[in-house]
Amino acid sequence: MREREGKRLVPKEEFEALLHVVSCLALSAGEQRLQINHYYDTIDHGLGKEGVCVRIRQTEGRPLAGTVKKHGKSGISEESSFRVERLPRFITYKNRLLHRLGALTTQRTNFRIERLGVLSFDRNFYLGTADYEIELELYPDTPEDGAGRLPALCGGTADKYTRFLSVLERFEQLCGSDADADAFGEGEKTEN
Repeated sequence: MREREGKRLVPKEEFEALLHVVSCLALSAGEQRLQINHYYDTIDHGLGKEGVCVRIRQTEGRPLAGTVKKHGKSGISEESSFRVERLPRFITYKNRLLHRLGALTTQRTNFRIERLGVLSFDRNFYLGTADYEIELELYPDTPEDGAGRLPALCGGTADKYTRFLSVLERFEQLCGSDADADAFGEGEKTEN
């Protein structure tokens, strides 16, 4: 499936102000949901370096959803889904062993815009970090003239997984390789 989206990170104050304005102007209330993206990659983050994200999304009231997302240029990406019944610690993808690296939690408010797409206001929390993102995902039948405005909306904002990896890599550099498992509650406990 082809996805066309633009996103921009904004300061918290601007995020709250814009969310308030859109909420007041919208014809219907925004749809709110909590979602958790569990990210998988090789130990050296090889897929992320190739622009590929493998995630399992957990959303209240819905089954787990596995997705492989290949990011392209100008807000266009390709997505494919895979079936998942439970949240595994490891996944095999194209003969590579992927480890669960951690999770990003999003509090999302969606507004549907007729003949254009879905405008999402995302509060993202991951690895002790919070960021505020506004995203417009175009409907598949949105004409290309609407899609042509996406590069202006993107503003060079990295996708969620790239931002997650950036924070994780800084954490790994600061703490060393032994900190990985401990940070996510998976390390072996020892007594001094």
